[in-house]
Amino acid sequence: MPEVLAAGFTHRDPGAPGRGFAGGGVLDGLAPGPVLAGFTADATAGGFGRLSDDELIGVLCARRRLASWAAAGEVDVVGELARRRTVQAKARKNPRLLEHIGDELAAALTLTGRSADRLLGLSAELERLSGCRAALAAGRIEWPKAVVFADELAALDNAAAAAIEALILPGAGKMTTAQLRAALRRAVLAADRKPPSGAAARPGRTPGCRPGTSRPATARWPAGTCPPPR
Repeated sequence: MPEVLAAGFTHRDPGAPGRGFAGGGVLDGLAPGPVLAGFTADATAGGFGRLSDDELIGVLCARRRLASWAAAGEVDVVGELARRRTVQAKARKNPRLLEHIGDELAAALTLTGRSADRLLGLSAELERLSGCRAALAAGRIEWPKAVVFADELAALDNAAAAAIEALILPGAGKMTTAQLRAALRRAVLAADRKPPSGAAARPGRTPGCRPGTSRPATARWPAGTCPPPR
């Protein structure tokens, strides 16, 4: 008798005839947002006992899509906060408003200063990587993969980053973070072999900084400087 695979191994099998959160069901493919959040809450309100294994895996996947959607919303809010402080600093001729955005985030979210600055930098990078940001909001990639994109493409100018993003992003949802990082690094190396003539480094990127560690002007270090050693 052939061994029966557990639901987690078969949930994504093509042509699954499931219903609801089961593989192939409508809720199993529903985009993240308030509607999906409501259905997942209803499905688990009485506990997990009434869910089949396949439905349980479907709810798990739905929660992961919702987490991606929430993460995209968080970086959007961080970006808006940075934009507001930039406008206010200019209007009030008070650059300290920019210098302390990281401190403000740390206080609001109970983060270390380093973690707050990291969130601020990732928000700025994902605003630049619009395809990655959209995929995160749609639940097609998770937050750790968005971070990999941001880190690995941070040293590239906008055109090069967009080209590699467009090349790798369609398959990113089926990769682990290690596979994604390796694919991005191969693409970056291939692009480096043929640098466009007269190309300039992206503003804010400092030679000698590790990718993803140069800081925007709104963080606690001046634009284009490396942070202290970790």
